Amino acid sequence: MHVNAEVIGLWLEAMDVRFKRRVTLIDRILLDQERSELILSKLTDAILSPVHIYLKDRDAYQVLKTQAGVDGTANHAKAIIQQVHHMKPDTYNEFTDNFVIL
Repeated sequence: MHVNAEVIGLWLEAMDVRFKRRVTLIDRILLDQERSELILSKLTDAILSPVHIYLKDRDAYQVLKTQAGVDGTANHAKAIIQQVHHMKPDTYNEFTDNFVIL
């Protein structure tokens, strides 16, 4: 969940340090359970791939049991997602267009 929130913050260019408590899906998506579940499922899949690559040759428990390990995992995922975004700017539009900070 932390990594998801960090990536969403990256996409939304969140300057508000409280954005993790204030980010939500836009109303037309939020009020449609099927679409909400689909977007969140795709989001998780998009973020888990870089996390999997990062943890592939590591002991996930040892890495994720410390805040430094969680932060390192999040930073790695964000770096990969940023690179993909720079190469293909429209790749994550489905997510960026459907989230908002209240």
